[in-house]
Amino acid sequence: MSPNSKGQKIKYMFLSLVLFALLFGCTYPLLFPKKQTVSYNMLALGDSVFGLTRDETGIPAMVANQMQWTYLNGSFGGTCISYQNTHKKMDFFMDSLSLVGISKALYGRDFGSQQGVYTKKGITNYFSDTVDALDHVNPEGVELLLIDHGLNDILAQTPLENPKDLMDVFTYGGALRTSLSYLKKACPKARILLVSPTRTYLSLTNQQGKKVYSDEITAPYVALESQIAKEYGVEFLDLFTDFYDNNSLQDVDTYTTDMLHPNLVGREKIAQRIITFLQKGE
Repeated sequence: MSPNSKGQKIKYMFLSLVLFALLFGCTYPLLFPKKQTVSYNMLALGDSVFGLTRDETGIPAMVANQMQWTYLNGSFGGTCISYQNTHKKMDFFMDSLSLVGISKALYGRDFGSQQGVYTKKGITNYFSDTVDALDHVNPEGVELLLIDHGLNDILAQTPLENPKDLMDVFTYGGALRTSLSYLKKACPKARILLVSPTRTYLSLTNQQGKKVYSDEITAPYVALESQIAKEYGVEFLDLFTDFYDNNSLQDVDTYTTDMLHPNLVGREKIAQRIITFLQKGE
């Protein structure tokens, strides 16, 4: 091959590469469009206390409307703060919807594992829309993270702590610490408010085999939540201690639908207490 032919070949190869780069640069945005994000003043994360009622009478909606904020209710009924799949079942999806799972996804801006979930449970009617909305949240624009979680951890009697690993996501404390670590990084400008569970009166068998009301095993979880809030420099609102009028079964008909979920009166009371805390810090 003559030197001229060799030079021509190199020249054509170079021009081909330049042309390819230009074409790729022009078509890349069409083939891989940038995800459009939405900023909200408030992002609510929780279980069915927040997630069951998603209209204007839901707790997040009442708080946001009173504060004149935009908001997203990213709550899923039946979910825990912690991971529950201790037996590593392949078809167990709820851990990806736990507070740990959602916090990791917000931090990584990747809801692929949540979008791959198929659920037949009661969250089906709002599941896909909520996951899609969470996937498009701009976490850096969130001003308030409102978190009401823990009720299902309590009902499942999730271990409080692992003394050998304080970040153990299969414990209540470890999962809450892990979640807060991710959320503080994902939403660096956000005020974070942890709202404790209220008193509930479901009949359970405790770990000693004794029949008790769920109310009787809640206090240690609330105390640990308060402690971890201090550890991480976030705010904590206690709705367990002296929140309802009588702190007894007398409150069930007044404030709940089923000894567990707040009715309209209960939701209004919880929302107003949150609003007062946000406005006055007490």
